[in-house]
Amino acid sequence: MSGDALSALSSLFREPTLGLPIALLVIALALWLAWPSSARRAPARRAGGWSPPSTDLVSQTYFALANGEYSRVLEEVDDRFAAAVERGRGQPIDRLPRTRSAGARQGISDAVELRRCHRELIGLRASAISRESRFFVRWAFWRTEADDRSRFLRAIDREIERATSWIRTLENHR
Repeated sequence: MSGDALSALSSLFREPTLGLPIALLVIALALWLAWPSSARRAPARRAGGWSPPSTDLVSQTYFALANGEYSRVLEEVDDRFAAAVERGRGQPIDRLPRTRSAGARQGISDAVELRRCHRELIGLRASAISRESRFFVRWAFWRTEADDRSRFLRAIDREIERATSWIRTLENHR
């Protein structure tokens, strides 16, 4: 009985349409399991032994920028922007009117622009997270890496500048 099962299994692997994909899958699974995984990255350490601060927001932002962790910076900007919108307009961003006419009726004429700024920050943060991951695929393969990075950083600068302008306006710091 065990001889029949063994011969059936070996004939399965000799079949090229089924056996080869199964064999490749088994090899890929073995390599994946054997590969050293670092699910959590250890906090980066600067050359001078400086480790990431835990409480000071300015130092955290500086450390994140120095290490290319733009997603953390965008998250902080978006949190501050959302808090300024809630204080300035009296309701959270997700409850702001979606159209200009509805915003005019509620007395919030800039609701569409505020929602757009929030959406752009979220989109850039998602892009930054994917760029910070271990495996990043550049879909714009026709651009050089430097050009792609430059475009990304310009988009971040533009959105942070727009959010900062809105924050100043909402907090009456003209």
